[in-house]
Amino acid sequence: DFAPGRGAAGGGGFVDAAYVLPVTVATHVALQPLLAPLAQRRLRSLALVTALGGLTGAAGIFASARAPSLRAFLPLYAGLPGLGLCLGYTAPQAAAWSWFPERRALVSGLLLGAFGAGALVFNLVGTALANPANLRASAATGEFPAEVYAAFPRMLRGVGALYALLVALGASLIRRNDGQLPAPARRPAA
Repeated sequence: DFAPGRGAAGGGGFVDAAYVLPVTVATHVALQPLLAPLAQRRLRSLALVTALGGLTGAAGIFASARAPSLRAFLPLYAGLPGLGLCLGYTAPQAAAWSWFPERRALVSGLLLGAFGAGALVFNLVGTALANPANLRASAATGEFPAEVYAAFPRMLRGVGALYALLVALGASLIRRNDGQLPAPARRPAA
């Protein structure tokens, strides 16, 4: 089975991981201007747009556990989450902006910070699932013991399932302030 960073035994070495971020970002950047506005026009519910985007990304990560090669792994693990970001990032932002129209920069910064914090937390979760014994890589080869690579598909399924659960929960909380709900009280200027 394929596992990034595994070397000749089942992957192309540590350089495999170098492809993930560029593929995710390229997919997101290429499709964002097209998909986000289309989805928000066609799907009136920002919660539905968020769920669709997040679940697309989670499904890609979950499905990547069965990828037999880097060529199959990248579209699933990096491409589908990039596609999901096109939808799942802008919808919560639009909802939050409707509640705080005069604080758009703050809202954008908080959302971006939350994405970064999520990456930090899920890095720890993924590591705990793939390497619960905290085994170290060999100083000679740079490779981890075989049981770490064997746990890689299970880790992807676990992280994908957890993403899906959290996306479903988070999306259910998203509401646009359409004027029917009171906006938060504003503090008077000092």
